[in-house]
Amino acid sequence: MAKRKIQAADNAAADGGRAVELERGLPSGLRVRNLGIRRVRVGDIVDNPLNHRMHGSLQRDAFGGVVNELGWYGYPDVYQTPERPGLYVLIDGELRTHTLVARYGVEAFIDVNLTDFDEHEARKALATHDTISGLADNDAERVDALLREVATGSAAVQEMLDALATDAGLYKTKRGEGDDEDGDEDGDEEVVTHEQAVQLRPNREYALVFADSAEEWDAIKSLLSLVHVRRGGYTVGSAQDQVSIERVVGARRLLDAVAASALKLAAADGGSVGELIGERGGPPQC
Repeated sequence: MAKRKIQAADNAAADGGRAVELERGLPSGLRVRNLGIRRVRVGDIVDNPLNHRMHGSLQRDAFGGVVNELGWYGYPDVYQTPERPGLYVLIDGELRTHTLVARYGVEAFIDVNLTDFDEHEARKALATHDTISGLADNDAERVDALLREVATGSAAVQEMLDALATDAGLYKTKRGEGDDEDGDEDGDEEVVTHEQAVQLRPNREYALVFADSAEEWDAIKSLLSLVHVRRGGYTVGSAQDQVSIERVVGARRLLDAVAASALKLAAADGGSVGELIGERGGPPQC
């Protein structure tokens, strides 16, 4: 409790200094809604009940990776209401506070940007802030230059950066360019390499499939529609950043491919998939 009183006093003292600063150098008529930065207890921050953004596992992992590599920066925007005295309501930024709680508990402190929005203004800010950011277009040349200067040890962050490259329309190649390990001689057939190769990660089950001959390998490539992708985990443009045929696929993709192949065989034989499997004594053994 004593620590929180000291922090409240520090916030009040800081407000006086910021009020003086706000009076200097700002254009006449500029409506500043920021009251200043507060260092508050995470347990005193509450989620915005109207926040419509869902934070999936990729975003959570990518955010955690960025925090691990860069540390904490920036400020969640908050406001206060008479209905919740002593609490700070997020305009947006639940992922930040949830990450803090998960790592350090509700007694941790964080800097927030306190605004003087009321409930209606906070709703408009929530509906428009990130939406405006999403209207921006990417300059492909600058995205390419930026990504060539960025390296990460996080698979989730790399996947996020690959999505940025995809949105900018970067990194297409033609079959035969790059490190084409499959030995195809397909000339100028275009292969999209937007996506990074699927990465091996913890908490997944893996099964290894090997081909003893070129014929088996060709059959696997055809069955799974394997394409060329960027190898994952390397800085874009580096010597290790090469293009190769896919080597890791998800189970869902394999199951869908096998089911589609079985349907084709059944149609060719004039029977059903069940009849086909029964006649052949179950699915093929690998």
